[in-house]
Amino acid sequence: MKSGLFVRRLGDVTADDNCSTVALHGFTASGSAFGELAGLLQRPVIAPDLPGHGQSEAVADLTDALIAVAEVLRAVEAPRMLIGYSMGGRLALNVALDHPQLVDRLVLVSTGSGIDDDTLRSARRDSDGELADRLETMSIEDFLDEWLNNPIVALPPSMSDARVHADRAMRSANQPTRLAAALRSLGQGCAPPLSERLGELSMPTLLVSGAKDAKYTEAMAHMATLIPIATHVVIEDAPHNVVAVSPAELTTAIHLWEAQLAG
Repeated sequence: MKSGLFVRRLGDVTADDNCSTVALHGFTASGSAFGELAGLLQRPVIAPDLPGHGQSEAVADLTDALIAVAEVLRAVEAPRMLIGYSMGGRLALNVALDHPQLVDRLVLVSTGSGIDDDTLRSARRDSDGELADRLETMSIEDFLDEWLNNPIVALPPSMSDARVHADRAMRSANQPTRLAAALRSLGQGCAPPLSERLGELSMPTLLVSGAKDAKYTEAMAHMATLIPIATHVVIEDAPHNVVAVSPAELTTAIHLWEAQLAG
């Protein structure tokens, strides 16, 4: 794949599937974040390391990132299902709007449509820039100690030590300077507000949020009223990071939605 992104092929790559699946991860993760989900879906999943993450170089701006993701989609056979979580969800939403011919089904997990208020968006951009400046002076472990203490991304105590350690190891493979560049180019403050464009989405769209993530559950419930063909599923007892914490429930939601689409 000539996207400039390092692409991981997860799950059973020999399994027959009637829809190519591409998955975009969240901030500080990598494509390998979808390993468990790919196994549960029982299908091959193409999961690129997004710009500034894993083995992918950073890019100058959001436009370059969207071009890279679009190239990943062009390299797989249609029909295509695009899954995006959090930061990856913002990218997936932008790609689905700008390149609808490349996305036949869209799954957004813990994703908003952007910050509508100009002042708040500017403040978030400044905040992300300050965090990026600090990140460049820190080790990856010191940064993760701070970042993963944030309630919205912290893993629950109920998760096994093995899964927590695996998640931490994946994030520790990132480089602080690249993550800083990703914050400056892909952060919420850099993303255009898309609420007024949601009505343009022509493909069936599944919105998934965790019941314990009140902010995004409310945002996605509103998004579902604006997207022409939308289904919103709330995963009970799940936080923001549905992909890591509740992969089985997310799998069930996707399978049920696909069955409904098939009629």
